[in-house]
Amino acid sequence: MAAAQLAIAVASGSNSSDSFNEPINVHFVPHSHMDAGWLKTYDEYYHQEVSRLFKSVFLQLQKDAKYTYTVGDIAFFRRYYLDLKSDSERQQLKSLF
Repeated sequence: MAAAQLAIAVASGSNSSDSFNEPINVHFVPHSHMDAGWLKTYDEYYHQEVSRLFKSVFLQLQKDAKYTYTVGDIAFFRRYYLDLKSDSERQQLKSLF
């Protein structure tokens, strides 16, 4: 039994391989989570990781509207938004919502 199948069987309370014959829908939701102050300071996380991550993700979202992304760290998002250099960049970002 594959690990994913085992996890589904355990989660569903089933111990039978019969439960693997029915299709299931699996949804993957791209997201990020950063614990500011855990391993790095807020500023270190922002400058070394978060700003590059957001830039990359938002560029991809502009290219293809079928993608979604969840931001769990609103303080980082606020800083990224305020750090954008122009109103047109802010408008582009707003258009993704």
